[in-house]
Amino acid sequence: MTTHADAGTAPPGTAKALRVHVYGIVQGVGFRPFVYRLATGLRLRGDVHNAGGHVVVRVTGAPADVDTFVTRLGTEAPCQSVVSRVTVTELIGADRPDTAFTISASHDEPAGHRGLPPDLATCDTAGW
Repeated sequence: MTTHADAGTAPPGTAKALRVHVYGIVQGVGFRPFVYRLATGLRLRGDVHNAGGHVVVRVTGAPADVDTFVTRLGTEAPCQSVVSRVTVTELIGADRPDTAFTISASHDEPAGHRGLPPDLATCDTAGW
């Protein structure tokens, strides 16, 4: 028997959905793959994309798992990244993602401050 917990979804009406903007040095440092691994590990649905110098995540799932996801974005981010600010907005209606988590193509949005990472060496210790 498959339950909502087994399928990685919360029962209807109990799922939490958020749009999360992550600012800082979060592009060119493996941040989107990190977000993907974190979200799929927590069995969340949604997507992540680069947008004008920051990263945007839409995520849906059990409230406790979504809260854990937001906390871990800052505490477990790749060592090459620097998360300077995270903003969170609740999603309602059609904006709520309800598909398997994906990494989406970058979106053109007005650029804010773009944090630039230092040159990174390719090695096994990169943590990717």
